[in-house]
Amino acid sequence: MTAPETPSPIYVDATHALLNFMDPPSGIPRVERFIFLAALADPDPRVKIVRFRMESGTYREMEPWEKEPLLFKDEDLSPSLRGHSWGEGLKSILRRIRSNPTLGRSSDRFYARWLCQRHSIPWAFNLFKLFFRAYRLAQAFRQGRRGSTRPDLDLRGGILLLSDGVLSGPRLCDVIGQTSRRAFLCHDLIPILKPDFLDRPEHSGQFASNLNHLLRAPGTRVVCTSETSRRMMEAYQARSGLTGARLVRFPMPSMLYEKARRQGPVEPYVAEEPYVFFCSTVETRKNHLLLARVWQRALDEGVLLPKLVCAGRWGWGNEALADYLKAHPALGGRLVFTGQLGDSDLIEYYRGALFGVLPSFLEGWGLGASECLDFGLPVIVSTTPALKEATGGLMPALDPEDFDGWFAEIVKMAGDGDYRRSLREAIARSYRPVSTRESWESIKNSLWEA
Repeated sequence: MTAPETPSPIYVDATHALLNFMDPPSGIPRVERFIFLAALADPDPRVKIVRFRMESGTYREMEPWEKEPLLFKDEDLSPSLRGHSWGEGLKSILRRIRSNPTLGRSSDRFYARWLCQRHSIPWAFNLFKLFFRAYRLAQAFRQGRRGSTRPDLDLRGGILLLSDGVLSGPRLCDVIGQTSRRAFLCHDLIPILKPDFLDRPEHSGQFASNLNHLLRAPGTRVVCTSETSRRMMEAYQARSGLTGARLVRFPMPSMLYEKARRQGPVEPYVAEEPYVFFCSTVETRKNHLLLARVWQRALDEGVLLPKLVCAGRWGWGNEALADYLKAHPALGGRLVFTGQLGDSDLIEYYRGALFGVLPSFLEGWGLGASECLDFGLPVIVSTTPALKEATGGLMPALDPEDFDGWFAEIVKMAGDGDYRRSLREAIARSYRPVSTRESWESIKNSLWEA
């Protein structure tokens, strides 16, 4: 009897995670971080973590000191940095930079923020950030910009799961040339469908070129983050005639909720001041302007609405929103823009909100919507298919351009406690968070399938 064939190694490309060292993850970076952490925690020796060499267009295994940043949690640090005096902390940071000068600019910000907050010297943040950046660049130059002496890997016998950073970059052809089988996550096709939603619309051409190269190459598998993204990819394949790649889909994990359960309570609580929550990068595609207009109309008509808390970094294409906020200064007391938050703060905002809102024009999944349901929080979403999918059709959905409809629904949700309770009950009956283990196993099995 012939022994069953051993599945091929899976090489998980962690390049993008290292370039975003310690930035609070959201959206695509959060999903990619989940994959890297799941791969790092996987005891299966066939799962390997690799990093792309920009200078040679090849891959190598990651050093232990490169894996460590991927294991950090929120604002926590490994024991080697905790409990130090100011001088000892500085020396420890410099040792870390010498051992890994290739982490990128976000590491400079993180180390400076940690040192200044730990020792109550916030005025020195920019000074230390520039100092660490100069020191890191000097170390990279002195070490010949290598950062590692590990040899290149031969990936032809395995399956390479690409990171988003390599997928979107200029070196993809190098990657395709050294692998016989590869896979990539399809979050969405927004760069092709709506390039005007990008911060740099010219990147649409690079994205489309890379995508076409991947779909033409034999042995490519597309791992879709949602049924919506799978349909996007199917339609694109049909239009372009590039139908050879196999499409699979994995269940989106409840990453933040799972972390919240490990840390403490996840049940809702009554906030001191009621608020509505919107978790998303502040960019034109997310439609913050619609909400600003809703809250201004409420002020004009004497309708009392809770504050709107918008969590997420300020992105691109927001000129109309900025002009509107400037022209309506009364909104300054009703709309709160927190900037990008760490996981612990996000958890508390989800737990304490009255309800969530997500009026995006277009999404591939809509993590902010599914995270609301993870915490049992009602959310009003737009009718874009991904948000209806992420909420299982359980939540009210409105056209993202239906201003009157959004105003009426927000006013109703804010003022009707029985309505909100009925939606919470619907979530409890019909929605189930997905564990990261279940999601990762689904990805692995889809890669190993013949």
